[in-house]
Amino acid sequence: MSKFRRLSAEELSIFENEFINFLVVNGVDANEWEKIKKDNVEKADKMVDIFSDFVFEKVINETEFLMFRSPKYIQCVHCQPNQMFMVAISSINEDYDLTQYQITALDMSKVEFYKGEKKYQQDRTAELFEMMNKGFQKTDGTLYKQLLMISVSE
Repeated sequence: MSKFRRLSAEELSIFENEFINFLVVNGVDANEWEKIKKDNVEKADKMVDIFSDFVFEKVINETEFLMFRSPKYIQCVHCQPNQMFMVAISSINEDYDLTQYQITALDMSKVEFYKGEKKYQQDRTAELFEMMNKGFQKTDGTLYKQLLMISVSE
């Protein structure tokens, strides 16, 4: 059973070279892989599941910042080893679309700031994976840092 989920065919194609290397490391060449896919679908599926877990584990372990953005709400999270720090803004004006403005050009009278921190309730990788499945995206942290600076000055 996979820890995360199986990569889609499209996602797997993105990691084609890594998958080939994974197969080679596991003693499977191109001809053998074709044979396994044809004659032992269960084994092929298991190998794809193992590779998928490897990819997700690597991506999540390298994740430091996540962001969720919608027209009315932006939440940025700094994912440290034992806990997360969050800074968010919410539009308090019905017609104010946060996706239409650079963070530094926001009308501060039309937004509310929120900050918080939370220890992981489960394994860090599982929790971040769950957040990604809910629409959070990995970022470089620029927006988190901007929001944090603005919230401190407010």
